[in-house]
Amino acid sequence: MIDPAEYKGLVRQSAVIIIAAFLLGLAINVFHPKGFVLVSRESLERKKIVGITTDEAKHKFDRSSGLFIDTRDGDDFAAGRIRGAINVPAHPESLTMIKLKEHFDTISSPQELVLYCDAGCDSSESIAAKIIGLGYSRNVYVLKDGMKPWVDRGFPVDNGR
Repeated sequence: MIDPAEYKGLVRQSAVIIIAAFLLGLAINVFHPKGFVLVSRESLERKKIVGITTDEAKHKFDRSSGLFIDTRDGDDFAAGRIRGAINVPAHPESLTMIKLKEHFDTISSPQELVLYCDAGCDSSESIAAKIIGLGYSRNVYVLKDGMKPWVDRGFPVDNGR
């Protein structure tokens, strides 16, 4: 029969060995060029893209804390946009990158970014991912229902070029 004091010592030694092996394995994984990724960078970046409602966007607009970015094409932008918005069209991608570089100082301002397009489009999220990929470290907000509810509720818009 095993003495209880001896049993406690064996359990303690086993726990120390298991914890040491875990920490050693984790350290090797971190420094090994082909180590496992515990949380993917894309997963972390996607968490920075936050969907907001029209009311939340209007609150940012009223406080002047949001920089609105219209991701629709130039013709749609010219026809009507949220007041003060800048245009970074999603297509073609080469134009997207040109516009992001052109507006880089504005995008880097302390204002929160609020991206929008027409209802049901994915261009705002894809441009939000590009902005984060370029090193933008804060959350990027995407107007979930697009511009239509903004217009339907009579919120401020600009028309024409």
